Amino acid sequence: MKRWNALAKLALHISLPAHKNDLVRSYGDTEAIRKKVVEAVVEIKKIDEGTLMFSGLGEEVSFDCSCGSKNKRRLELLKDGQIISCINPDCQESFGYVEKDMMFGRRTFEIVCRACDRKRDIPKKMVEKLRNDQHIHFDCEGCGETIYVSWRPMQAQKTVKKPDPEN
Repeated sequence: MKRWNALAKLALHISLPAHKNDLVRSYGDTEAIRKKVVEAVVEIKKIDEGTLMFSGLGEEVSFDCSCGSKNKRRLELLKDGQIISCINPDCQESFGYVEKDMMFGRRTFEIVCRACDRKRDIPKKMVEKLRNDQHIHFDCEGCGETIYVSWRPMQAQKTVKKPDPEN
C-alpha cells in the first residue's frame, strides 16, 4: 500500500493553476515516477508468479513441487486428507495432506503400458479436469506406444452365484 501511495503522490497529484495566466507544469519528476513504476512492476510480477502469499501468522509447512514452485501453508488451517493444488497456475499437480506425518503426497494415477508394462504417473488433477468427451494422450517412454486416458462411466460388479435351491 505504501508503494501505491508513493506512486500516486508522485504521478497522479498535480498542482492546478490558480489563475488562467499561470503556467501548467508537467507531472512531477519523471525519473522519480519511473523509479516508483519499476518498483511497482516488480511487486506485481511477484504477485503474478504466486511468490507473494500470506496466510496469516503461525507455524508454516512447505514443500517443493516438481515444477519448481515452493508451496507454503499455515499448519493450523490444514486438515487431514485436504487436497492442495500447486500455487503455480500452469502446473497440473495436486497434493493430499497427511496430518499424522505432516506430509504432502503427490496425487497421481499410475498408468501401465499394455504393450511393455512400463509404468508412468500422471497428475490426478489433469485427469479430473477432463470432460467426458476429452482425453489426454502421451507416448510410452518404454516402447513409444501411444496411450490414451479419459473419464468414462463404467460399471463394476462382483456377482456371486446363488445356489440353486432345487439341487
